[in-house]
Amino acid sequence: MKTFLEVLDDLEQLKGKRLESISGQAAPFTIDEVDRANDRVILGINGSQKSRPLEELRRIWDEMCARPAAHVDSVLGGSGSRRSQPETILANLPYVEWLNIKGKKNIAYIGANTHAFGELKKMDDATAEEYEQMMRSPRPRNPLLPPLGDDTPVDSTREELMAMENKDFIFTVLDTMSRHHLFNGFTLPILESREQCNLLFRHNNIHGILFKRTAGMSDDEFREAMQDEAGRARYYTERFSIAEDEYYVSSQWRPDREDARGAFLDWFFELLLTIKFETGLPSEFERNRIVFGAPGTGKSHTLKKDCNALLDGTSGSFERVTFHPDYTYSQFVGCYKPVTNATGEIRYDFVPGPFMRVLVAALKSGRTDNPQPHLLLIEEINRAKVAAVFGEVFQLLDRADSGASEYDIHATEDIKKYLISELGKSPESIKIPDNMFIWATMNSADQGVYPMDTAFKRRWNFEYIGIDDNDDEVGGLVELGTTPNNKDVDWNILRKAINDTLAVTYGINEDKLMGPYFLSKQIFAYGENGRMLNPEKFKSAFKSKVIMYLYEDAAKAIKHKLFEGCDSSKYSSVCAAFDTYGIDIFGTSFMEKYNSMIEG
Repeated sequence: MKTFLEVLDDLEQLKGKRLESISGQAAPFTIDEVDRANDRVILGINGSQKSRPLEELRRIWDEMCARPAAHVDSVLGGSGSRRSQPETILANLPYVEWLNIKGKKNIAYIGANTHAFGELKKMDDATAEEYEQMMRSPRPRNPLLPPLGDDTPVDSTREELMAMENKDFIFTVLDTMSRHHLFNGFTLPILESREQCNLLFRHNNIHGILFKRTAGMSDDEFREAMQDEAGRARYYTERFSIAEDEYYVSSQWRPDREDARGAFLDWFFELLLTIKFETGLPSEFERNRIVFGAPGTGKSHTLKKDCNALLDGTSGSFERVTFHPDYTYSQFVGCYKPVTNATGEIRYDFVPGPFMRVLVAALKSGRTDNPQPHLLLIEEINRAKVAAVFGEVFQLLDRADSGASEYDIHATEDIKKYLISELGKSPESIKIPDNMFIWATMNSADQGVYPMDTAFKRRWNFEYIGIDDNDDEVGGLVELGTTPNNKDVDWNILRKAINDTLAVTYGINEDKLMGPYFLSKQIFAYGENGRMLNPEKFKSAFKSKVIMYLYEDAAKAIKHKLFEGCDSSKYSSVCAAFDTYGIDIFGTSFMEKYNSMIEG
């Protein structure tokens, strides 16, 4: 299924297109910009610009991914033309169709592309009937999700539990508690205590709800312990296992009386709402990682590959954010922003940033019996002032052996309100849960980067990618220069020769050198004969990327020495010389080095 980030990428395909609403009554508009930095989508309507928060689209998309269809008015609360704009945006994506359910317009994510970007498609009647049936089920579920097997446990509702017979009721509750890992040093003593069960749940039995036969108890003593004064059994003979222990379970549950089950169910559902920071999720990956190396060493590619491995076979998610010098705590964590309500009035709501969104996704997953990993990917982490961007979140980066934060921080009032809206409750303090991963890339050689202090670095696992790591597929022969200066050149050997010249001859630090993917695969792609498929594309990229980088950055102080084979007074002069002389622009000594590498 598509992630919301992928949906945002697809919105770029809608830019400039005239988007019509499903009803045909609202004014058409265009998408002028998808402003991720400020979490807004800019719309052009009747010659003026309006903006909508991306958070609205996210909420609708989450609903569409979870359920067969989404009624936008219900998701966002309210109705009107302003509510139709988010609906219109999503409905114009090629993998979204609209349908009527109970006379109300819904939109459905169907997976495959069935129409063009910027067009609407109504679901055919037969499929729409199937979707309407799915929406009427007790637990509507998007058909694109993996099917629930017959043995897949699903939590029962309060109404379903109240309707069960005594034995089914209590064993269903206990099974659910077991699956959600709710038996611990807090809950077990309560369930075993007659006094606590009576006080909290008005459940008055010989013992607590759970009764464990102690070692050395005779059969007669045991039978007596299970029966009331009239000799009636007050516990089921069927036992319930918790870890190494086996318990007998109280049978005193009146299905016809709310007070026999109500307080216990209140406690049980409160436990299900408990925010868990330690889910027990195992992983071979570090929770906090920074991958660093010279430009083009494949840092982002490495994290993308590991991201796929981390999330493979799970329903986990990831979100990517790129830091820049103006990036702030408010953008990263969240802040109050003006939001227009259904009547056109402006109010202020807490709009979460990528950190808070991934945190909430991880906490929601942690409540289930099968917690999933959730990942925040930060590109170019040191392009921003990280101490200011992370703020008090910095304290949470210390991870305990469990993978969750070692220390907590006090939740601010705005964060508390947001967590309540998303999770139903909020803790006084928060941690990063063990199923939340934060990975980042860093290149210390880039211009405009900020230093990281030692305390910040200490909280991360740093992984270095060498200058020639992962260069097995890098290469490709291309003819450079014009007759009689033309010659075949191997890109990877040329790259290594330039790096060697910079490092050995001029003492340039390794983080200024060029990695194997300084130029992308598409640029140096080659066929079975080893020759590049698009030589002109390579030549253009070499001038605009390699020569520019060397001239303006890596070799700026020694450019006249590096480009000794040509006029290096101007960047344009070097490019013009490259067109004619190819790599001879680097001079005789360089050519000797390159040729020796070819021969060696």
